[in-house]
Amino acid sequence: MRKRKLLLYFLALFPLVLVAQNQHVSILQTTGDSIQYDLAWTSGLKPEVKDGKVVWNFKENKYLDGDWKVITSFSLDNVKSIDFKTFEYDEKVVRKALKEFYEEKKGDTWRRKDNWCSDEPIWLWYGLNGHVDPYGHENHVPWVETMWLNCTPNNISTPGPIPDCLQKWGPIRSLNMVSSAFTGEIPEYLANIYSLQLISLDGNNLTGTIPPRLSKLPHLGTFTFYGNKLSGPLPESVILDCMNNKEIPPSNFDVSNNYFSGKVPASIQNHPRFMDFWPNIVIQNTPLDISDLVIPAPDFTTLDVYGNTLSLPEIYKKNKYTLLYKWGLWCSYSEGFNKILIPFYKAYKEKGFEVVGIHYDLSYSDDGLLDYMTTHEIPWNNTIYKDWGELRECGTQIFKIGGVPQVFLVDQNGHIVFNSLMDDEGNNQIPNGYYRENVFKYIEDNLGPADYLYTSTDYSKDGEVTVLQTATQGTGIDLVFVGEGFTDKAIEEGDFERRMEQALRVFFSYEPYKSLRDRFNVYAVKTVSPNAEFIGNAKHAIDEDISKALEYASKVTTLIPNRPMRVNVIYNNDSHGRSHCTMMADNSYVCFSMDGVSDVLVHEAGGHGIGHFFDEYVEPGNEELSLPEEKKEELENFWTTLGWGANVDWRSAPTEVKWAKFINDERYADEGIGVYEGAYLYASGAYRATENSMMRYNDVPFNAPCREEIYKLVMKESEGESWIYNYEDFVAFDEYGHNQYVQAIISASRRASVVEREYRTAPPVFLNGTWRDALKKK
Repeated sequence: MRKRKLLLYFLALFPLVLVAQNQHVSILQTTGDSIQYDLAWTSGLKPEVKDGKVVWNFKENKYLDGDWKVITSFSLDNVKSIDFKTFEYDEKVVRKALKEFYEEKKGDTWRRKDNWCSDEPIWLWYGLNGHVDPYGHENHVPWVETMWLNCTPNNISTPGPIPDCLQKWGPIRSLNMVSSAFTGEIPEYLANIYSLQLISLDGNNLTGTIPPRLSKLPHLGTFTFYGNKLSGPLPESVILDCMNNKEIPPSNFDVSNNYFSGKVPASIQNHPRFMDFWPNIVIQNTPLDISDLVIPAPDFTTLDVYGNTLSLPEIYKKNKYTLLYKWGLWCSYSEGFNKILIPFYKAYKEKGFEVVGIHYDLSYSDDGLLDYMTTHEIPWNNTIYKDWGELRECGTQIFKIGGVPQVFLVDQNGHIVFNSLMDDEGNNQIPNGYYRENVFKYIEDNLGPADYLYTSTDYSKDGEVTVLQTATQGTGIDLVFVGEGFTDKAIEEGDFERRMEQALRVFFSYEPYKSLRDRFNVYAVKTVSPNAEFIGNAKHAIDEDISKALEYASKVTTLIPNRPMRVNVIYNNDSHGRSHCTMMADNSYVCFSMDGVSDVLVHEAGGHGIGHFFDEYVEPGNEELSLPEEKKEELENFWTTLGWGANVDWRSAPTEVKWAKFINDERYADEGIGVYEGAYLYASGAYRATENSMMRYNDVPFNAPCREEIYKLVMKESEGESWIYNYEDFVAFDEYGHNQYVQAIISASRRASVVEREYRTAPPVFLNGTWRDALKKK
């Protein structure tokens, strides 16, 4: 081991530059802090005396473009000592520290732990890699000069603070620990690892605030703390440091979705890069005070799809309002939004309204977009981008936030006055993709009314009943599909029939309904709505009125008497709001499939309506909340009095939960059935049977406990009271359902681990009484 202690003040009296290569330096300050830095490149430490103080100037050079250039520099005036350590010495220390980290974070439970704590070179331990000491040879294990740490794929799930042993790892360049269950405050010592270029600690449970010194690290290029529990005022100096740092692009900075409070300081709002950074600052889990917030709009100039110059500042000045509309012709939500925006644009253009389409093109050519614009009569101008890098070069980040479509309404002063990322009180609206439609009301309120909606005149087919299928087994179970938002023109053109047939196919595509399909009677009732759009003052046949939905369903004269009324309101397209279901004490229901026909129909009608299941997702705003005592009592009461809620429980013991028999049945082991916290809209205190299911995110089928309950309910009602349930009979019946679920979760596991989900469903509403009682009420 080679080690040198410098007599700092003595050396400061002489003009001396210390050059060190392939070494690691540890600088001990008088405050007790120890700064770590990699001196793998030609570097210099030069002392001098300023105002009676010893100041150490650090300069790092790299050979670029045929010449040595300074790539970073900083000064320290409180240095106590400087140590140089060889790589051989550091490797022993780092191996020990990494093993401490593995033990403290229960590495034996990680999803990936390849080579950890082995004799293999450190850069072969899963999640670690880096540059290797070029002087390593056959009989010497080379040291990793600079380490990149990416623990996100390891799936670390053991809660606990960021361990102190991390500061013994040497010169770390990248600290990527997204969703690694870290708790507590961000340790101050991270600010002493001067070699850090990337810090990503998103999706943990870190509290407190961000240490101010952390944003002053000289090499920073990525700085993200999205989705933690950080609180207090916005960290002003940290945000300003990052906006001042040209090496940090807006896409590499994020402190949003925390719990910061108060106003956005003027120093941040007035910063020239606030235009690009604001979404990753302002959008919090609890809204900031945005009463005096002014958001500057993007001001870039680019080319439209025709090759003409498109200057946003000039467009803003010419119009009272300009809508920046991020969309994609490949996106069904954009298609639905276009159907509303086209007539609205034509009606309001003369009133001073303009639209600029920002089209994100995944695979289509410029000609493909032009063909689409011609075929669908898109009247506004568009610019097209093949990737987000092009948008970043134009100087804006807002188009990278959230999915498509997104809208940003800009006034003549170049300020964003409405956006679909957050509402006017600062609440995060990214999960609620339908909030964007409120932009139409904003424009109507400010520019006045305009006639832009087609209105039906022929109501002769309103209330007509069509039989979609008739049961061939048992006595039959009645389902009624009722349309919403279908004008006389849409019905005449066959849109209603096509939508109902589509709903029939989707509903019976999932087990166990697929295997039980022959036990259902399905009817469709036509409704003629005055308008097709769901914006402004548009009118419709039902407008979420349960009594009207039941009134239309009652037009089916062949319904089996003394049975529950099961009504499914199917909307004409997929751009209206969060679907929801009203559940009644006699097992009747009315569900509103507000995004048209999708898996949400199965969640609402097949899950809430027929299965009497409860939601397994966590409602936005409840991410930090535990199931209240009154909700626990409510959940238990539903189960003991009505038999509702077979898929969730407030109990957590594997032997006591409602689905305990499936946990102990090896035939269902590959479904991963266990006890998973987070259900009944709350993050803790309520439990579900599987990581995912139809009642959580709608993107996989029903799990075994749900399939069993549906099987029981359908067989009992269609066969009568004489039918007796037998578990082994169900297991034999469930072969297809089990296989469908297992294949679906295998496919789902291949998707990205972090997914932004739009909340397409809302919690159910519970009504006492029967459907006839509800029919009497408006």
